[in-house]
Amino acid sequence: MTTTALMTLLLSQGIVTIFTGYFLWKVLKSPPKSPDNHCDEQETDVS
Repeated sequence: MTTTALMTLLLSQGIVTIFTGYFLWKVLKSPPKSPDNHCDEQETDVS
């Protein structure tokens, strides 16, 4: 494997890992939804 290919491989894997970690952190640290916004299917079903 050439040096250029190895650097491209490591760079792309690093970018994907950083983005994955960032969005996982955002999901884990986001506050839970309040129960006031909860809507049951039975309330919205108009049939």
